[in-house]
Parts: sequence; C-alpha cells; structure tokens
Amino acid sequence: MYEEYFRVLLSGLIRVALPLREVETVCKINQRQVCPIPGVQPSLLGVFNRQGTLTWVWDISEFMELGSQQYKPGKDWTAVVITRKNQGGKDRQLKKISAACVVAQLEDVFAPSEIKAFTKPVKPKLQPLLAGVAYQDKQKIAVLNPSALLEALGSEQDQNKK
Repeated sequence: MYEEYFRVLLSGLIRVALPLREVETVCKINQRQVCPIPGVQPSLLGVFNRQGTLTWVWDISEFMELGSQQYKPGKDWTAVVITRKNQGGKDRQLKKISAACVVAQLEDVFAPSEIKAFTKPVKPKLQPLLAGVAYQDKQKIAVLNPSALLEALGSEQDQNKK
C-alpha cells in the first residue's frame, strides 16, 4: 500500500507534499485572531488560540526562502497544522509541538507512483527539510519532512527568544 501525501501550493507556483499521516488538520485563520510578536523574523506571523492551545503561525514560503506570500488585509489565511510528540524534560511526559503553516492553496491528497532522492543541488537551509521528490503523472513535487520542519521552526523560535 502506498503512503498518501497532501499537496499544497506555496507562494508562486511552488508545490510541496506533506505525508498525510503527519498533518493534524487544515484550518482557516482570521488575521485578526493572530497576535503578532514584535522583534521576530518576518516568517513568524504570530500566535493564535486554536482550541485552547496557543499555536505558532508561520509563513512557510518566507521561512523556506521561497518568497513571501502576498496577504490581502482581512482575508483569512489557509494553514496546514503539523504536529509531533516530543519526549518532555525531567518528567518524561509526551509534549505536543504544533505549527500552523500558512499556504497559498490546498490542493489534493495523492499517492505518488514513486519517491526519489533529490539529484539537483538544493539551498543548504532546505536540505534537511526535504525528504525527496514525489512523482505523479510526470509531475515532480518536493516532499517536506514535517519533523525536520518543526525542528527548524522550533530552532528559529528559540533564537527569537534570545
């Protein structure tokens, strides 16, 4: 059985795929519900209350250095929420880490005919974030590694606190 992936459109015409098993949900975020955080990098749009939990909101295109999305004032953002469970500190409890990644458009769920490693050079910042290339109907789609993405976002978040 093939693994399914969720295809999304980032800024411009750049498409990426996320393993469906690692997508917690998709949601619309009202811009007025996002609390901006002063002094952080532009890709961190702020935080919002998602079902009682503060969730970081990221412009994933900007974070990946693919260009910022053009946001229209008052228009809701479309986001893919990715989550992973981490082993906590001293108490060793599982801690859930989530990020809402704003995308230009949700596309579809698909099962690629194959996934291969990248053969072309990739920006150093992107190398750990990309798991390979998915092929579907002669179309190549970069596959994001959500765990690596969450780790990179967490590192950026930690640097913003300093």
